[in-house]
Amino acid sequence: MTARATLLRASANGLAATWKVRTRGDRHLEDLKRSGRPFLYALWHCQILPLLWYHRGTRASLVVSSHHDGGVLADAASTWGFGLIRGSSTRGGTHALRGILRALEEGTDVAITPDGPRGPPRQVKPGIVRAAQLAGVAILPVRAEISRAWRTRSWDGFIIPRIFANIDIVYAPPLFVKRGDPELVVRALQLALDGAGAEV
Repeated sequence: MTARATLLRASANGLAATWKVRTRGDRHLEDLKRSGRPFLYALWHCQILPLLWYHRGTRASLVVSSHHDGGVLADAASTWGFGLIRGSSTRGGTHALRGILRALEEGTDVAITPDGPRGPPRQVKPGIVRAAQLAGVAILPVRAEISRAWRTRSWDGFIIPRIFANIDIVYAPPLFVKRGDPELVVRALQLALDGAGAEV
């Protein structure tokens, strides 16, 4: 593990011990888990730190960029129990798609940041919907509402919740891709991750 990844993990663990975390829309996650079928988590890149920390140990796989910064995040995520799928919509996209489909076929849930790895921030790109359509699985939008946070100067304004922050983990209703309507799902996913979609 790199020094930056070690620092990221240690800092997150230390801060997280002070966070007050609540959840909303849990039934959507529970229903998908009960179905016995794998699914795709969708989350904004800037919120990945608190969401990964909260879901640590779930044995899901995370799609990470082949870029150096993706390597730092990957090293930290792997220590929290996440599998890793390398690639993105801009770097190694075909390789990443194969990895996503393989993981889903093996019964593993996969987490994707549909605005990664380089933006534009908070703008859904269609790759996640394409993967869900090919695999015949649901997309579960999940976001973090954070009371107090630092933002880095990275392209996404990477969020680090401050000490004693209140964090709401919000699961929106899952999205299913029907034949012929992927653009509708892209728009619905955008709304869900922005907190402007259907009630949880």
